Order: sequence, then structure tokens, then C-alpha cells
Amino acid sequence: ALALTSQAALDNQGGRLLSDAGVTLKGASLDNSRSGVISAKGAVDIRTGVLDNSRNGGIGSNAGITLVAARLDNGQQGRISAKGLLDANLKGLDQRGGGVLVSETGVTLDLNGGTLVNRDGGLIATPGALLLRQLGAVDNGAGGEISSDRAFTLAAAS
Repeated sequence: ALALTSQAALDNQGGRLLSDAGVTLKGASLDNSRSGVISAKGAVDIRTGVLDNSRNGGIGSNAGITLVAARLDNGQQGRISAKGLLDANLKGLDQRGGGVLVSETGVTLDLNGGTLVNRDGGLIATPGALLLRQLGAVDNGAGGEISSDRAFTLAAAS
């Protein structure tokens, strides 16, 4: 397994963090933008203040993914995909411009009263259960898609 903990910022812009087991990353912020790749055969656990996975960033797991962050920027073709459960506890999610958040098992997204922007081609999808809770506001316009083949639960203020 690959584990990295830092009190400072973690920078993986254009870099590659690969593991045949799991990946655990903890830091003040994590920049995985500009085609950065974080990939594991095991579980991925990321806990940070701001997670930037925009501009073709990729986070993938053959198991589950747990994300805990104040804000996640997954826009401009960012991609987060898991074969297991994708569990995200955030305070804001921006998927503008083709961001993809998908799981083959299920997606749980808790925004703690924050805003979900999924417009301009953003995609949140799973063939399993999809649970979106504590959303302060949702912008899913201009080609945004939020979908599930099974149960879909949404709790939002607006």
C-alpha cells in the first residue's frame, strides 16, 4: 500500500501515483490536475482541504474510493471512478465542463450544505444506489447528468 501524510500541500500535477494495493493520501491540499493520475488496485482514501482533480485529472480504484475534502474541483474532464463504493464527504463539488464521478457499485455524496455544480456535461452515475444528501444548492443545467439504475435519493435545499 502507498500512504503519504503531509501537513503541507501535496502536488501531483501531471504526476502518477500507482499502487498494486491501496492508496492513502492526507494533506492540507492535493493538486492532481493537468492529467495527474492516482490509481490503485485496492481502496483509495483521500483526506484533504482542497482537492483539485480538474483538467484531465484521474483518480481510480478497482475497489472503493473515500474522499473527504472541503472542496473538490473535478471539472474540465476530471474523472473519479471506482469499481466499489464511491463515498465523498465534501463541502462543495464543481464538475463543470465534463467532470465525471462514477462507480460500478454505488455513490454516496454528502455536501454538508455546500453547492453541487454539475453543468456543462458533468456526470454523476452508477448502476447501483445513488445517495446525494445535505446539498445546499444544485446546478445541473446545460447537459449535466445525475443518474442511477437503482435507488436515487436526493436531499437539497434548492
